[in-house]
Amino acid sequence: MEEINGIILAGGESMRMGQNKAFLRWGEGTLIESIINKLEALFCTVFIVAKHSRDYSQLGTKILKDSFPGEGALVGIYTALLHSPGWVFVTGCDTPFLNTELIQYMCHSRRGYDAVVPCPGISPPDGWEPLHALYSRRCLKVVEKQLKKRDFKVMHLFSEIKVRKIGLKEVRRFDPELLSFFNINTPQDWEKAGQLL
Repeated sequence: MEEINGIILAGGESMRMGQNKAFLRWGEGTLIESIINKLEALFCTVFIVAKHSRDYSQLGTKILKDSFPGEGALVGIYTALLHSPGWVFVTGCDTPFLNTELIQYMCHSRRGYDAVVPCPGISPPDGWEPLHALYSRRCLKVVEKQLKKRDFKVMHLFSEIKVRKIGLKEVRRFDPELLSFFNINTPQDWEKAGQLL
């Protein structure tokens, strides 16, 4: 089986939060430290993709700077694929309730596909969760072509590659409350996360 790297996208500006949400206190450390710990339990290599590497240098995790001019998650996915020999599992720096069993199930479901993406139908407009997904290096040229057209929407990639869709029933086997896809964008989200914890 090809190697899988764990990737944390930390390129957002956290405008709605008012501070870098990656460093919000979570448990005995910070939010991003908890995510690093979960991914390190699953994958041999974990990278942070960030616009400003100095912000994360104290974490001791390898940092990749965006490798394509532009904004958004697709640029981060491109950077991750560029530095990975096989597959990448991509998540954001603001996802406190990652479910390792679901991630493992997704990893075991990747054979014969270019990507493995949950689609439980809870996120508008189309229900996909592209920032809790696996992407093969085979996607690299397709992503690069899309970026060169200045199309930064991750979902547009899915019509050009072979995607293993993880539906609602499959997700609920491991994560009945669908907390894997809960992310923190606002102080209200942060308050709710604390209540859920």
